[in-house]
Amino acid sequence: MDRSWMNANRLSEVYQKGVEEFLEFALQKLPKNEGKFYCPCVKCLNGNQLQFEEIRNHLICYGICQTYTKWIWHGDSLNMTNVSEREEVREDMDNRLENMILDIGQESFQRAHVFDSLCNDKEEALYPGCTRLSAVLRLFNLKAYL
Repeated sequence: MDRSWMNANRLSEVYQKGVEEFLEFALQKLPKNEGKFYCPCVKCLNGNQLQFEEIRNHLICYGICQTYTKWIWHGDSLNMTNVSEREEVREDMDNRLENMILDIGQESFQRAHVFDSLCNDKEEALYPGCTRLSAVLRLFNLKAYL
């Protein structure tokens, strides 16, 4: 299933059609758990089980969690991705992190070592596929929505 809709504007027709396709996908793949499913919005982060309509509203209002690309809570198989897919995701994450750092701009820092520290954190691997900066940003994102 095409997941490009996840990055589209929440008000766009592409996003809203993607939400409907996602919900249909989940309904087909998952057993009916009293009509409740995990909500993948950025507020719930698959932590709350909600009714079908509530999930639709959350996805439209709050958006879907951008890192939830393997829909394991909604019927996707748990098969590990192949190496090329993991590398592609890693490169995409590296590009996003680099763009975020560049958006901050080195000129805006009072102390240049802060910029250098961010660049080093982007490169420092905690474990394969995860850098120090990406881990901190994920924790910050999780904390911001709880």
